[in-house]
Amino acid sequence: MSEILGAVFMLALFFLIGAFVNYLDWRKARKQAEQEAREDERIELEAMYVVCAIEHDRRERQRKLAEARKKSPGWQY
Repeated sequence: MSEILGAVFMLALFFLIGAFVNYLDWRKARKQAEQEAREDERIELEAMYVVCAIEHDRRERQRKLAEARKKSPGWQY
C-alpha cells in the first residue's frame, strides 16, 4: 500500500513541479511580450514626433515664405 501511495505522491510531485515550471515560462514570456509592446509603443511615439516635427517645420517655412512674398515689391501691383 505504501508503494502505491509513494508512486501517487511522486506523480503528484512531478505534476506540481511541471506546472510550476510552466507558470515560470509563461510569466517570463508575458514579461517579454510586455517589454516588446512598450518598446514598440516608444518607437511609434518617436516616429510620430519626427513626422510632427517635419510637418511643423514645413508649415513654418511656408509661413515665412508667404510673409516674404507679401513684403516683396513684386507682390503689390
